[in-house]
Amino acid sequence: EASTSTTTAAATATCLCSDPTLHSREGIVEFFLPDLGMTTCTCGKKQKDLFINKDEPTSLVNILRPWQVDFLNNFGIRRGDQLVKAHHRSANVLSKAMRSYRIMHNMAPVRTLSCGMALHIWARTCKVYVRTIRRQIRKGMTVKPPSILAVLSTFLGKVAIPEERRLSNRRHSARLSMESQGTVEI
Repeated sequence: EASTSTTTAAATATCLCSDPTLHSREGIVEFFLPDLGMTTCTCGKKQKDLFINKDEPTSLVNILRPWQVDFLNNFGIRRGDQLVKAHHRSANVLSKAMRSYRIMHNMAPVRTLSCGMALHIWARTCKVYVRTIRRQIRKGMTVKPPSILAVLSTFLGKVAIPEERRLSNRRHSARLSMESQGTVEI
């Protein structure tokens, strides 16, 4: 029993949920990022279950923050796949509506462009989340949320390469293939 209280005290002393530098950026994190159980808490104060709505694993309440879910509920968007489709069809309308929603609910004002970026992040996250859940169901596996690393890695896969670099890479690979075939004369 004494070792348990010592462990808890050590975790509380080093827990990042009380780190002041983290709280200075909390507004940005709260606005742009989905919830996904992402927490820096190791002391147990801010821990939560894997699924809030266990009956519908792709429900937005399992993925997004409460204010984000409330905003999207105004459009009848309640599941991750619905958000992906709505974002694809009408991202600009949702962005403008989010800006108005934040003003009406006395939240920090943000630009429409920032709203669009946040919606893009939420939609991409939902896409990965829903695909992972569906894959688990199809394979008969135990349904659990995707790892945060799996979600974040999808953002790195779509990094654009500048056109001049792509052309230079094509020329270089073409030259290498000709040299390997012995058809290049010097």
